[in-house]
Amino acid sequence: MSYFIPPVNYGMIEEDLYRSGQPNELNFPFLERLNLRTIIYLALEEPNPQFQSFVEEQEIQLVFLGGNTRMESRRKAWEPLSEETVLAALDILL
Repeated sequence: MSYFIPPVNYGMIEEDLYRSGQPNELNFPFLERLNLRTIIYLALEEPNPQFQSFVEEQEIQLVFLGGNTRMESRRKAWEPLSEETVLAALDILL
């Protein structure tokens, strides 16, 4: 029997648009079923190697915005995203 476990804080925003916390290996079968094309990664740290391998195997475009800008590189984990990062994410979505 297979189990499909969503990532922490997973939610559907609208059809074909989802949000979640950092997925781990237990979540990969669940994510495969979503047929994702792009993941916008907003965490400060680089994605872990297992997640990067999963994304490559599934041919998902991974866009890492969390630590790419000067503002984000100085941000603490508990602080909100910068306006620049939010606008960059929206630009990708729209």
